[in-house]
Amino acid sequence: MDIKNAVGKVLGAVRLNQIVNEFFALDIGTTAVRVCQLTQKTPTEWHLTKYAVTPIDEQTSTSSAIADRKRLGEVILETVKAANITTKNVAAGVPSSKVFSTVIEVMDVPERELPSAVSYQAENVIPTNADETKIDWALLGQSLANKEKLEVLITSVTNEYVEGQLDFLEDIGLNVISFEPDSIALARAILPRNITSNHVIIDVGDYSTDILVTVGDNPRLIRSVSFGLKNLVRTASGGLNIKPEEAEQYIFKFGLNQQALEGKLMLSINTFIEQFTTELNKTIKYVNDKYPGIKIDSSLLSGYSVMIPGFAELIASHVGGQANFATPWQNVVVPPELQQQVAPISAQFAVVVGLAEKEVH
Repeated sequence: MDIKNAVGKVLGAVRLNQIVNEFFALDIGTTAVRVCQLTQKTPTEWHLTKYAVTPIDEQTSTSSAIADRKRLGEVILETVKAANITTKNVAAGVPSSKVFSTVIEVMDVPERELPSAVSYQAENVIPTNADETKIDWALLGQSLANKEKLEVLITSVTNEYVEGQLDFLEDIGLNVISFEPDSIALARAILPRNITSNHVIIDVGDYSTDILVTVGDNPRLIRSVSFGLKNLVRTASGGLNIKPEEAEQYIFKFGLNQQALEGKLMLSINTFIEQFTTELNKTIKYVNDKYPGIKIDSSLLSGYSVMIPGFAELIASHVGGQANFATPWQNVVVPPELQQQVAPISAQFAVVVGLAEKEVH
């Protein structure tokens, strides 16, 4: 079962009972609001019809203060208007910092007994009280480590967060049809279809990096580590005693070049880079130990990872195989008149494109 179907229902429809014929996707990031609407032409092909992005400051995107939430709502509606989106139906993303995801094994029981078996184990692994948490799951298929068991993707988020976001979006006039983890949407957008190869997906955000290990079409490990562009910039800024804006320019220009600025740039961020690669190595070791026969064929890079020179080579040296820049448009036809416009923002559009490719019934 491919990722489009296997995990498309995770944290699915919230309060909607009717069939949805049209919706748009919403990604509320730390530094930008992104919206996207696609038209599905075939089961595996979409056309980009509407999109827009609006920069926001961190105070607006992360604060719970009434004034900041009001401003965020205004920015969302401004972005929707800029994209000329008319539907109120929205599929919204849930940041990895708010989501717990893991893959569990259950006995290969009859289908009617599977929900009970999954529910029992899920309550034992999620980090929050089950009564205060929305739990969803998707069957991935037979366990790759034990043929007598099944593997199931468990995803959970607190009721407080979901209900809060639901009320917030409904208060500004939107009709929420689904919430879905950013990491799942990301994988849907950038994984090649009908594949048998195995990948590590690495998406560097502002303050965290999502790491997914996929075997064929399915995720077998999802985690988030504290490594992001803003952390990197702050570290370089302090180490070089320069302004954050200047440090960011250096990172985008020189990246992980050992000789840049007489070696001072890499020296300033080296410890932080080592911490990230340690976490990456732990991830690969976990997968190798759990699935001894599985070989990672390549890495797919998204987010800021495609904008930092030398980052792809760093990943390849630790994961093995090639590290390739992923595109969220592989299943989407972008009109010629929009191609030049979307090219510079493609690396940050994977999540919202994946949300827009979601099947909703």
